[in-house]
Amino acid sequence: LVRDTGVGIPLEKQAHLFQPFMQGDASTERLYGGSGLGLAISARLAEALGGSLWFNSSPGTGSEFILQTGFGLREREAPSASSATTEPVPRQRNLRVVVVDDNAINRLTVVRLLAKRGHESMEAENAPDGLRLIRDEAPDLVLLDLQLPGMSGFEALERLRAMPAALAHIPVIALTAHALMGDRERISAGMDGYVSKPFHIDALFAEIDRVLAQHRPGAADTADGPPARFARALEGLDGDVELFTEIAAKAVEEFHRFAGRIDELARERELAGLAAEAHKIKSNWALYALQGEESLPQNLMLAARQAEMDKAMETASKLSAALRVAAEELRDWLARTSQVDRERR
Repeated sequence: LVRDTGVGIPLEKQAHLFQPFMQGDASTERLYGGSGLGLAISARLAEALGGSLWFNSSPGTGSEFILQTGFGLREREAPSASSATTEPVPRQRNLRVVVVDDNAINRLTVVRLLAKRGHESMEAENAPDGLRLIRDEAPDLVLLDLQLPGMSGFEALERLRAMPAALAHIPVIALTAHALMGDRERISAGMDGYVSKPFHIDALFAEIDRVLAQHRPGAADTADGPPARFARALEGLDGDVELFTEIAAKAVEEFHRFAGRIDELARERELAGLAAEAHKIKSNWALYALQGEESLPQNLMLAARQAEMDKAMETASKLSAALRVAAEELRDWLARTSQVDRERR
């Protein structure tokens, strides 16, 4: 792990960071130079060693890069019949799967592979159609291409996670050409797993089995664990779900309060007040925001301080809506967790 507290990486640059000659700042007046090859070479070396390289970064707060390899690990010997104590994994039930991909060949491939295992598929070639299918059909699983035209797969994920609870928690496996995606990137984006394209049939079904095993009843101590989008907040609490539950109850109250206050100040066009409220919520919100929402408080502060009225009003509306969505998702999880606890008593 390498961490810094520097300028961070702009959000629009992050998706291409591991490409050769990619630089966070390509201007001729930049303060920090380089050829743009270091990360590309490092990523490929990590991959060649059977590992992976990923990162987390927020503009203005710094970056961290994580390298994971299998150095020093030996394969376990297969247990003998007499020593094996684990129960056999039950055969996966037939699934109803929504496949969202703009490439017709990819869709046909995935649909036919699923059919060979007895699974039913529903197809969509773009994100809006895929979201409509999810709302109408409530499938068991979604296979989602991230590089979609118009509305990207990442934006579709955000909208799916903002749906009512019965739909918001449908497991999503991303189909992506980004082979270096890491666990933190996956979790922060709201997906449950991913398969790199082009994929092998065994890799696809191994990931499906892994993801669905985590969603089966009884797989978690609570209703189904905190929603994936809050993994960063839970990690900051050293994985203490009980403490997260207490803080989540307070966050529901505070996020609604902040949203109401922002709406009120926006109606009154009080730029100084909006800047102050954005500053108060900035640090907490970074742990609960969906990808692309982390910078909303900072953007609101800047627009308000620079008297950019139209931009401030637009950003205030987005921040208010995002706060309410997060609050309701937390409230829903708390209610389900409480119900599970009552049933266990």
